Amino acid sequence: MAIVMDVEESRKTRKDRLVARVPSSLKDYIKRVANGAFTYSKAVGGWTAPFEPKLIGMVEERFADLEDVKFTPRLTAYLKKLKSTQEQIIGSPLKCDPLFPDDSLMEFQRGSVRFLSTAKKCVLTHDMGLGKTVIACRAIQYNNIRKAIIIAPNSVKWAWVDHLYEWADWQDPVYVVDTKKIDDNRFTLITGNKQNREAQIGDFVFNQGEGILVMNYEQARIHGDLLQRGLYDALIIDEAHRIKGRQAQRTKIITNIAKQAAYVWMLTGTLIRNNYDDPYTLLHICDDTRFSGYWNFVKAHLSTSVNVFGGMDIIGMRNAEAYQRMLSVYTYGKKKKEVMPQLPPKIYHEIPLPMNKDQREKYKEMEDTFLVELQSLGAEDNPELLAADSVATQLLRLRQLCLWPGMVDVAGSSAKLDYLEDLFKELMEEGRTFLVFTWFRGFAEAVNNLLLELDIPSGMIIGGQDSSERHETVTALNDGRIRAITGTIGSMGEGLNLQKANTVVFTDQDWVPANNSQAEDRVHRANTVKSPQIIKIYHPFSVEEDVRAVCARKEHRISKSSAMVETARNMIYRNK
Repeated sequence: MAIVMDVEESRKTRKDRLVARVPSSLKDYIKRVANGAFTYSKAVGGWTAPFEPKLIGMVEERFADLEDVKFTPRLTAYLKKLKSTQEQIIGSPLKCDPLFPDDSLMEFQRGSVRFLSTAKKCVLTHDMGLGKTVIACRAIQYNNIRKAIIIAPNSVKWAWVDHLYEWADWQDPVYVVDTKKIDDNRFTLITGNKQNREAQIGDFVFNQGEGILVMNYEQARIHGDLLQRGLYDALIIDEAHRIKGRQAQRTKIITNIAKQAAYVWMLTGTLIRNNYDDPYTLLHICDDTRFSGYWNFVKAHLSTSVNVFGGMDIIGMRNAEAYQRMLSVYTYGKKKKEVMPQLPPKIYHEIPLPMNKDQREKYKEMEDTFLVELQSLGAEDNPELLAADSVATQLLRLRQLCLWPGMVDVAGSSAKLDYLEDLFKELMEEGRTFLVFTWFRGFAEAVNNLLLELDIPSGMIIGGQDSSERHETVTALNDGRIRAITGTIGSMGEGLNLQKANTVVFTDQDWVPANNSQAEDRVHRANTVKSPQIIKIYHPFSVEEDVRAVCARKEHRISKSSAMVETARNMIYRNK
């Protein structure tokens, strides 16, 4: 008796799947293989699972001492073809000769273009500043793409327009969806109310054979029903980690649009942002046969444990080598130090700034009241209580008070604003161009007001701004017309090329370390010749020190919610 492994097409999904026909004596075993990845199907008279090559190995390993596992000729042929395709994809970046004369690319960028071309639906994961946008534009030219959609954060839409003309040698129409009328003859602006936009987008979708449509994520969500009815040569998704939430409406819509494109290129410098399941949605877009269900992906590749709420937590990879091997077929990424060893390192300055006396008293009173509440609830050992909205709100108020008492409607001066006044004068005397990051919009506005008072030519990038206004601010910095930009980490921390600046000032940090790193890399890019200065200001013996400790322990994978829980726990321990 033997387990017979086959590959068949599901009548329902029209996707290939594994089929295991198992002797009745082994049914109890197959139920448990791969944590329940197989389910019984009466239609095929066997146990079925998504077509995941690793499951075949798991079956072989589990039943090695019990029965033979036999592959049908069809499955053998399928695996042989799959292996050949994977070898082509993995080997494609190794060819680094010029794509065409004067392509102006570095060798790893040429290999990246070939990877995008060979894999067709894939993720480019180079470090920030290594030219993912440039690579995608050259790939448009290399593959003779004629009709495409680019979905990008609002802050970088106009940068894409510039890059298309510079790096894709684009001669056909460019359409940009925006809310503000802009006088620029390089592109056709799609604006007006939803009905007007739908008419113009519909013309592109159904009537135009050539052209590129540039829009942000929210616009893609709003017009998704229309967009997913068209056919495209390519879909490019910039800062693709924004669609990791598999239940989000915009993720579902963009996934459907991706099905209509021959090429889907997703760009992100942080593939694994919070945990090892982060890549699932992007992998599903790349190959919805292999990655047909989230929990099948988890069962095949990740280790889990039951948390205090009765749910499942991802605690690691089942096999790190196998996990990375799986990713290598769909993702390609290089580190700065690997491809640009000449790139100067960042220089960090940690500034432990004491609060002024009045601010310290107000802070201590608020923190003590908060701690008494937590301890009375017994929250120290209860993550569920630490995760409550009321705790999150109080943590935010403490962080705001550290920046400026006025943010929590308390009178008083700010030690950080006083320090920044002196720091800004010093940076100007040294001839520096600088960025100032904060997590809070209100403090960004306060810092911007300070710059105006000091007569420092400056701009601001925060949420809710028109994309053209942001683009003008970035252009003004890179042209040398302004010397500083203040912005929130969420709005200014990704996608923007701000390497004209040579200094970054953090007045506070994001809960997620990857977001802080992305913000730093606005000034640490391919053409950087001098080490950028990264200045981080924090108040010792405060919630800011607790946030720093959490980020230091979980440098690569941490979510905002878990960071808040750990920060509250740190605060309790610090005050014991």
